[in-house]
Amino acid sequence: MQVWVDYDGRRTMQNVTMAPCFPSSKPSKPLLSVVYDLSSVLPTKLVFAGFSSANDLLIRSKHYVLGWSFKLNGEAAALDYSLLSLNTTTPQLPAKIYPRPRSNKTILCAILLPVLGIVIVVSAALRMVHMKRRSKSRTAQLEWEREYGPPSFT
Repeated sequence: MQVWVDYDGRRTMQNVTMAPCFPSSKPSKPLLSVVYDLSSVLPTKLVFAGFSSANDLLIRSKHYVLGWSFKLNGEAAALDYSLLSLNTTTPQLPAKIYPRPRSNKTILCAILLPVLGIVIVVSAALRMVHMKRRSKSRTAQLEWEREYGPPSFT
């Protein structure tokens, strides 16, 4: 994917545009368009810009930032895609991206944890039923002792 984040300080307009393939030309319609004055949020002297990403517990994925362009007070320069592949510090994208097979640890977590949870809940329910039955038999035993006296003598 290729993403463009544009902010117009005069109009306080932020646009986020995304293209599903790389390299691609910028689509004319932004995916997200918000009017918000960032000057009230950002400090005036020093600002750091960056990216973040996340993975799902069960699905592994890799996130690459192959290049970015930044311009203060104006439109950022377009990326030169030929330079991106020549840079040795830039990770190369795989030829085809396939989902990786799940590891044994992931499968173990996805299957073992729910099964273990069910076993614990069922065990607790059975224990409660057993204790309830035992309590009823204990009550019946106490009634018998009241009527005929204790079953043992000192």
